[in-house]
Amino acid sequence: MLDIKLQNLPSFGKLFVGITTSLMLCVVLWSMLIFYVDQGIMEEDDKPLYLQDKSEQVEKSYEEHQGESQLRHNVGLAHTHINGQTLLYFVLGFIFLFTSAKEKIKKYVYWIFGIAVFTHSVGLTGQGFYSIFDDLLSLSGVTLLVIIPYMSLLIIVDLFKLPEGRTE
Repeated sequence: MLDIKLQNLPSFGKLFVGITTSLMLCVVLWSMLIFYVDQGIMEEDDKPLYLQDKSEQVEKSYEEHQGESQLRHNVGLAHTHINGQTLLYFVLGFIFLFTSAKEKIKKYVYWIFGIAVFTHSVGLTGQGFYSIFDDLLSLSGVTLLVIIPYMSLLIIVDLFKLPEGRTE
């Protein structure tokens, strides 16, 4: 059994884990921003400059992708997502190993996170072909946007705990 605990890390170890976990939360926040922009929930004037539509860029992008098949596009998108999400799974999951969460909770979290990454990729691959793929994509996306902050917050809580044996 692993006997390493986050609360017992030296200060530089806590700093590394804290920054890594904060960056993971930024991934979630950026995903939500992209969703809001795509759904039109955010007004064009409120978007950062690099997200605002530039008519020439949009037309050029459309012409470049016009000949590309929808399935090819989807598979490429799914490939990119599964790479990035697997990296998130590994990094966050590895750090999560050393939290004070119960073993049973850790098992559930790992299974849910892993299945969500896989189903998200399947959903992306078939997006726009059948509604089941769109449903898979939505459900797995929400699951990822819940499980990543959950793990991150448990990690951050453990970082602020006093090391074992100290009562300051």
